[in-house]
Amino acid sequence: MSALGVFNSTTSTAILMYSHGIEITDAAHPIYSRSYSKLGNDNALNGCGDDKKCTIDIVALTNEGESIDIGNIIVAMDNKMQIFQINSLPDSKYKITKQDGINSIEITQNTSGN
Repeated sequence: MSALGVFNSTTSTAILMYSHGIEITDAAHPIYSRSYSKLGNDNALNGCGDDKKCTIDIVALTNEGESIDIGNIIVAMDNKMQIFQINSLPDSKYKITKQDGINSIEITQNTSGN
């Protein structure tokens, strides 16, 4: 099965993911702080459709109810959702990085003073 691993290592933020404006994570079950989840191919197809390379937008939900755009990732839908590119927003309070050796991303709080 094709899947993308998502590790949310923030302390107080839940994560939602969208593609083409369609939520591909379950709003009732976002990726909570300090937890690991997988985004399966079936979920991604709901937003990505027939895209060979699919852009997945990542949004943080704070405890205060604020939605913050973090950035996006581009995955190769025709190659088991392999990560093709990661785009963290430079002024975001959060950062997206690829985890070494596995097809996973980690979302952390940005410590560069932003």
